[in-house]
Formats: sequence, structure tokens, C-alpha cells
Amino acid sequence: MDSTLFVLIRLLNKLKIAHDEEEIRLQLISEPQYPSLLSITNILDFLNIKYTPVQTTFEYLKNSELNSIIHINKNSSSNFATIENIDSNTVTYYDGDIHTVSIYSFKELWSGVAIFINSTKFQKNLSFIRQKRLYPIYIILGCLFLLCKFQGLFCIMPLLVYAGLIISYHLIQIEADRNYYSKFCQISSKINCRKVIASKVHLFSYRISLADCNFLIFSTIIVCLLISNELTVFMLVSIFSLCLTPILIILVVYQAFILKYWCLLCLCISFIYLLIGGCYFTYLNDYNIDFPLLQYKIIQNLTLSFIIAFTITLAVKRNLKTLILLKSERIASFTIKRNYNVLQNLLTEGEFIDLNYQNAMFLGDKDSYLSITTIITPFCPYCKAIVKEMLYLYNAYPIKWVIILNGSPSFPDINNQQLHWEEIYKLNKDEFVNELHKFANDKNNKTTKIKASEQTKRDFFNRLKLLEANRIDKSPTILINGKILSRYYNIRDFKYIINDLIEKI
Repeated sequence: MDSTLFVLIRLLNKLKIAHDEEEIRLQLISEPQYPSLLSITNILDFLNIKYTPVQTTFEYLKNSELNSIIHINKNSSSNFATIENIDSNTVTYYDGDIHTVSIYSFKELWSGVAIFINSTKFQKNLSFIRQKRLYPIYIILGCLFLLCKFQGLFCIMPLLVYAGLIISYHLIQIEADRNYYSKFCQISSKINCRKVIASKVHLFSYRISLADCNFLIFSTIIVCLLISNELTVFMLVSIFSLCLTPILIILVVYQAFILKYWCLLCLCISFIYLLIGGCYFTYLNDYNIDFPLLQYKIIQNLTLSFIIAFTITLAVKRNLKTLILLKSERIASFTIKRNYNVLQNLLTEGEFIDLNYQNAMFLGDKDSYLSITTIITPFCPYCKAIVKEMLYLYNAYPIKWVIILNGSPSFPDINNQQLHWEEIYKLNKDEFVNELHKFANDKNNKTTKIKASEQTKRDFFNRLKLLEANRIDKSPTILINGKILSRYYNIRDFKYIINDLIEKI
């Protein structure tokens, strides 16, 4: 992946905009125009960030707040960068690396195109943010468990091993998924974790991954310490780590002089091994060891721990493989659904269905060229998700959301909630929106029921007749500009394709 993602992430961090790196990455690389200015603006649209793309002068750029992404021509290719600082003689910019050049050199690089950020007040909470907030909690709970399990100096080694296990799992993710984003991998051009861990050791004609080996070793150690927390086990682990010292030195030399790239995570693991090895001298000085280290019971525990750790490693690899396939399908799906021909078919296929939209309930931009109609009922669990998604879409994009309530002509009592909503809409739109929020979030509706007028009842039942005449008896049903949405699409796709849809109309 080029530096476009890292430039965008740096700008979002600089502006303190809530975002999720993994979600941004998936969105960005699924753009057909990636890498381009259009792909960046689509991400800003998705985050509901107001911006202005301009072709301007250096003086204007210098006097701005530097909240921008600029387009530069470097090494005969198009790149993007953020401005870090401008002084009287030099310009400092970030394009994956920090560069400081003269103003004259910068003017030669810069094409004059920039995207200025205007407002960041309204932002979307992305889907992975809540999930990622749980990771530190799990890590802290693991540390607390180890502190309770091991006392005194004996808690140092398990905590070090636990840290190594977490880092090695991160390395496995980077190695397995070429699209996996890691902030540790792009601090500078000399730091590239992927290139380091992609180098594999040939052993018995089998390509063994160093990331897998580290995960297996740390898993075996942590399981063994949990099974048997005897001093003998601690000593054996320390001696094993000391024996790895020559290999660690070779790996550092390999990164420095052969690959000429550094992996910060790999260096952290090497440092952890050295610290674990250093525990040997602590235990040797503080405890008297006058018994053989390799006892039958210890060997038995080590064997059992290795089997358990090997099983865990296989399970982790299998789970990662599944996640990678899902990500690949998701990226491919986004890319296909943005395809011009597919979007054209979405807008043109099917026959127009007249449901008297002019007199129906609607929210959003009345004059919008893009109209999304949802046919729902208050008793449909699937309709809740549709309403929740549409509440976001009509606020974030210039669309018209038409709401048609389905019901039963034969059993009028079933239609009380629908009639209540229809009447509230006529009396107070804001209260109607509150009702939809309650419905979408599964909150108990304690609002006093309003008796529907005769005109409301007539309008409602006339629309039921239109639905029946057009053979629409399924809730939820979604229509785009009066045409039923293709089964190929889902309402959750709209936030990814809605800008493209608006452009095509």
C-alpha cells in the first residue's frame, strides 16, 4: 500500500477526528480511483467532514491553518502529503516520511492542488471503534490475572511473555493479511514490518514463519507457567531465552545490513527475550537451586504445553484466514458496487411503481434527485435496522427519504401504531423523528397515542390499496427513485455508494 492511507490517517489524528484505521483502509483501497484525490474526498464524505478542493497559490497555503492534504509530483508519480510547518525559508511536509525542503523545491513538487478541511463538527462513529476499544480492556484483564496468579518476582516473567504473545499475534496479522493496517509499520521509510517478517526461514524444505514461531514459543511458555509455576520452569525458560541471544543478534544484523529495513515489533520481541533471559540471574541470586532442572514432571508439562500451544496457534491461523477472506470479499464487493455499469443498472432496471409519493411522509431534501423509499411496519424486527441506517443517511447526504407504512386492510386494529405515526408526522415532524429513533433503538414507546383523523385514515388505507395493487406485501421493501432495489444491494451498502449514485443521476 502506498502512503496515501498514512497521510490521511495523519491528518485525521492531527485534527483529532474520531476514526478507525481499519475501516478507513478498507474504504480507501476499495475505491476504483484509488489512489486519487477523488478516493480521499469520498472518505471525507463518509466521515461527514466538510472540505474544499482548490487549485491555489503558495501564499494562500502558507496563510491557511495547514489543515489540508496536498497533491505533489514526486519521482515521476502522483503522491499526497500533509503540511507540517512553513517558515520563512523551508517547508516541512509528510508523505509517509517527514521531509524539510526549501520553498523553491516545494513549489517544484507541489501541483497547486489541495483539499482544505472546513469543519469537523459532525462525524460518524465507525463500526470498528467500539470493538477496538475492547482490546485494551482484554489486555488489562490478562495482566491483572497474571498479577493475581504469580506473586513477587515471579510475576515479571509471565508479564513479559504475555507482552511477547500480544506482539507476536500482531506480527502474524501483518504477515497473513497484506492489507492489514499497523501504525508501527509506517513511521518512516526505513521501518517496514511487512518486509522483515515476510522473510521466511527454510527448515527441512518447509518455509517456517518467524512470526508463527514466536507466537508458538510464547504460547508454550505461558501455558507451561500456568500449569506449573515452579521455580524450575522459570529457570528453564530463562536459560532458553539466553540461548536465543546469538539468533537475536543475527536477526538484528540481517535487518540492518541485508534487508536495510527495521521492524519495531520484531525488535520489541528481541528485547523481551533478553529481559526474560535476564530473569535467570535474578532467580539465581535470590533462590538456591540444588536440584536437576530437567525432571520427568517438568518434561511432561512442557510436552503438554507445546501440544496445547500448537493447537492454539493452528486455531488462530485458521481464524485469521477466515477474517482475511471476509475482508477480501468486502473490498471486492465495494469495488464492484461502485462500478459505473452496475450503478447504471441499479438506477435503470425495473419498472417505476407509483405509490403516491407526493403525499407520503418524507424526511431530508424534498428536491433531491435521489429518493429512497422504505416500506416498513412497526412490528417488523428487520425494519428497525433499515430505519436506523436511514436516519443516518438522510442526515448525512442530500437525499429524500420517503416512508410508507404497511398494514392490514382486513384487520384495522393492527394499524393503530401506523396511524399514530401518520398523525404525529402531520402535527410535528420532530416528534415523528423521535418516534423513529425510539423504534430503531428498541426503546419502549411510552408516548400517548394520538387518535388519527378521518383524512389520515383515508390516506393510509388508499396507500395500502396501492401496495396491494402493485403486489408489494413484504416489509421491509426498499425502492430507489420508485424502482424496487436490486437483491444484489443492501441498505448498508448505501453509505459506500451514495456519492456515486448522486453523481450518476
